[in-house]
Amino acid sequence: MDDEEYREPSTRVVVRDGKPSVRRGDVLVKTPTHLLLHSGLVPPSKLPDTFDDHERLVYLVAEEARNTDSKWRKYFEVVPRTFNTPLHWTDEEVSMLSDMPTQYGHAGERR
Repeated sequence: MDDEEYREPSTRVVVRDGKPSVRRGDVLVKTPTHLLLHSGLVPPSKLPDTFDDHERLVYLVAEEARNTDSKWRKYFEVVPRTFNTPLHWTDEEVSMLSDMPTQYGHAGERR
C-alpha cells in the first residue's frame, strides 16, 4: 500500500487569521503508511469475512497491545486508559459553557 493510497476521513482545518494560507486539497502532514495502525494490517485469513474495518482494527489494537514485542508498544504505554470529551458530557455540564463562543456557535448548543 503506497502512502498516497491510504486515506482516512478528512480532517477539518480552520484558518483563524483569514488568510488563504491553506487551500482545499493542500497536504499539511504526511505520515508513512508503515507508521499507521489500520485494519489493512490484519491478514484476511485471521478473522471471519463478516468483520468490518472497525472490528478488524479493534482486533489489531487488542492483539498489538498484548504483544510485548509490538513496534507500537511505546505508543500503547502512553495512551490514556480513560479520557473525557464534551461528547460524553451531560447536558448540565455542556450548559456551563453556554456563554463561550466557538467557531460553531455557542458551546452550549448541541447539534
